[in-house]
Amino acid sequence: MASLSRRIARSAAAAGAAGLAGLAVRDALQPRHSILRTFPLLGHARFAMERIRPEIQQYFIESSYDGRPFDRDTRSMIYQYAKGLGGEQAFGTERKVLQPGQDYLRHTMSPVPVMEEEPRQRLGGPDCTRPYEISLFNISSMSFGALSANAVLAMNKGAALGGFSQETGEGGLSEYHLEHGADIIWEFGSGYFGCRTEEGRFDDEVFARKAALPQVKGVLIKISQGAKPGIGGVLPASKVTRKIAETREVPMGQDVISPAAHPDEDRPADHEDQGAEHALLLPLDAALGEVRPDAGGEVLVDGHGSSLPHPPVEVAERQRGPRDPATYVGCMSDLLPHPVTGTPFASPVEPGTGWPDDLASAETPVARTAAQVRRLAKGVTGEELDARISVCRACPRLVAWREEVATTKRAAFAGQPYWGRPVPALGPPDATVVIVGLAPAAHGANRTGRNFTGDRSGDWLFAALHRAGYASQPDSWAAGDGLVLDGVRITAPVRCAPPQNKPTTAEKQTCAPWLDADLARSAPFVRSIMCLGAVGWDATIAGVRHAGWEVPRPKPKFGHGARAMLRTPEGREVDLVGCYHVSQHNTQTGRLTEAMLDDVIGSL
Repeated sequence: MASLSRRIARSAAAAGAAGLAGLAVRDALQPRHSILRTFPLLGHARFAMERIRPEIQQYFIESSYDGRPFDRDTRSMIYQYAKGLGGEQAFGTERKVLQPGQDYLRHTMSPVPVMEEEPRQRLGGPDCTRPYEISLFNISSMSFGALSANAVLAMNKGAALGGFSQETGEGGLSEYHLEHGADIIWEFGSGYFGCRTEEGRFDDEVFARKAALPQVKGVLIKISQGAKPGIGGVLPASKVTRKIAETREVPMGQDVISPAAHPDEDRPADHEDQGAEHALLLPLDAALGEVRPDAGGEVLVDGHGSSLPHPPVEVAERQRGPRDPATYVGCMSDLLPHPVTGTPFASPVEPGTGWPDDLASAETPVARTAAQVRRLAKGVTGEELDARISVCRACPRLVAWREEVATTKRAAFAGQPYWGRPVPALGPPDATVVIVGLAPAAHGANRTGRNFTGDRSGDWLFAALHRAGYASQPDSWAAGDGLVLDGVRITAPVRCAPPQNKPTTAEKQTCAPWLDADLARSAPFVRSIMCLGAVGWDATIAGVRHAGWEVPRPKPKFGHGARAMLRTPEGREVDLVGCYHVSQHNTQTGRLTEAMLDDVIGSL
């Protein structure tokens, strides 16, 4: 047995030696690899090491956080989440966070003030009549066709609930992008999908009709296709459904080509960065008419289509007509153009300098104490009341805050002047409906000088008033933008923007005579008073009681849809109606919906 084993071993050794000798002869004679020809047999070790080099690098040399595109730590955490094992990580890091190229967040125990409004970025220069305050958080571009109808619908509803915009991608503006009423940035590229002729050229008439839709807030023009095949983007015929064909305005059963360049572009390769798609984000005025340098900014769109607007370029100061610089606070370099008229103003705006609808002048009496408010509000009517309200300085805390906001500004409005003064009522004095809010928003009415103008709350209110026939247009973004109210007047119990939207009891009491005078002016005409929130409800009841109106007892409680019948001293009945405030907190959480708001306004 042992002898047999030795013979087998010797035979195997001889066969192995013969095999190696044969391989060595083959290596020496083969003409393909010079390494094997020069180093027979040994050369194979080199190729073997090449094949296992990634494993050696990964398991023996590379640290846990050096790998690309995903390091081992990141991959391990993803595996934990995928397998339901939890994703907890110990506090601390192995990374050298102080070295260049490392980004990190530092923890703080200091309290951070809550932002009154979400930060937004203006699209549109001073001559744009339809600028858009775009959120910093938006849904980036992926086309209908790349995404299913349900995916587009879900994104549209999310954007509507969150108060941000949805970008369509270059696949066209579909019915699913309009379903839930979210703000839309309409993208088109070299294929002109959704605004194209049968020959694949740009159809300006179709574009103008679709761009006029109220949901469409801006247009993103893709200039080049970026890292695509030479013919451009391709959607295979098998994926072109009837609905996709209708949306893109292309025939079914054919491949859909997005050309590498626009058909009329002479030099499609004249872009510095060929690794990215290029686009130009424009407000609608610029997209529908002349594209001006101050209309928007160029953006780069990465391979996934995400986009962010650049900050607007600084608007050059313009002055229309002769003006005395001495009438303004500060020097000329502090003046900024009004977004509608272009006239330069200081922040805060000085009375009598030409701000749209400003009724005050340098001679308008100024209330500086609560007693002076009572005296100046008593017995005054008409435009003089609005003028006196707009220059009041009776609450030191509110004066300091509104003017601080007006001078520091929000980044999105850094190129605009801020009103920075109390805000008078808006609408005709003989209106049959009076709406009572709370107070101006710091970067809304405190900036524009007009109630609910220039913020998301106003977008909701004016859209509802427009649907009900009370407003000439569905939105309002600046004084002088053409908005006309018919049959409704908007006022507030507090006329200055309060810190954190919370006026003190003393401030509400000081401001009350202005509201009392407002209600007295409306008393001969009003049939319904709609109060947005409990503060407006309580202030209205107190104001009409001061005027001698009959109010039910016990005092009616506020609630959405709550109603009470008031009676004027002349015996005329006025309906008091409650409605949740159109604040972002209420509208974004669903506490107040468009249908709920429409129901209340429709009942007035």
